[in-house]
Amino acid sequence: MMSALQNWYDVLPEPKLQHISPQDFGFITGSINRLLVADISKLDPQLIFWIRNLYTDMTAFNVELTEIETYNWLRIKMENNDQNLMEFLSVYPHKLHVSHFNLLLPSTETRLVICQMEKAKLLPDRTSVIHLLHHYGHQNDLNSVLNIIFFTLYDLRINIDAQLIEAFIDALINSDEPKLAMYLLIQICSAYDEQTLPPAISLSESQVAVLDYLVSNFVNLEHAQLQQSIRPTAQMLRPFLKYYRSAREKDTLSALIQLVDKYDIEL
Repeated sequence: MMSALQNWYDVLPEPKLQHISPQDFGFITGSINRLLVADISKLDPQLIFWIRNLYTDMTAFNVELTEIETYNWLRIKMENNDQNLMEFLSVYPHKLHVSHFNLLLPSTETRLVICQMEKAKLLPDRTSVIHLLHHYGHQNDLNSVLNIIFFTLYDLRINIDAQLIEAFIDALINSDEPKLAMYLLIQICSAYDEQTLPPAISLSESQVAVLDYLVSNFVNLEHAQLQQSIRPTAQMLRPFLKYYRSAREKDTLSALIQLVDKYDIEL
């Protein structure tokens, strides 16, 4: 079907879009959207080239692309190793959405993407937050990790669920702050069934200040909102088990294993 549409479109006189009815145009773009649900790398390169040119024609003819059409255009550009994606977005004439920037985060310099999001007056969403936590955690950038956690709780006010808590804990441990991560896990357990791990970890004054801020926002829910009481998950515990491998940490490991048994967690 796409081959027939392509052949029909290619023989239209210029400007081609001027000779397409709204109904036919909707059929073409809808067919393309359904096609591009698939992995682009597995599709016919000539067909992808044609779709890319169609999006270019639409922009040249001042037809505003939808969020999914812009998203697919970016996917095509990435598949073709386009090196000018940030420049493309900086001059893009249509409305941009956070999903477009999320697509670029794994492969583009993070600060450039965030800067462009700010210019577009877009806030990060859940997907952005999880990627940023992963990125800055693996860079051992504790300050950025804490800023993202506070920003998520205080400004974004998105629902806090197990996936976000897993990302918080993983990023804190990767930033070499297992104590704060442990106290966050304690709060999760406490909120779930009012039982906690033995708090056998001492914190510095600065860590206590950070923890007080985090916990007051999370537990009192002044700014954040829990979707539900969150049950501890395997993904919350795995980073701890990797970190506390030393025999000197046997008490902590023992407490973590008790949690595994208590909540019937499969690791």
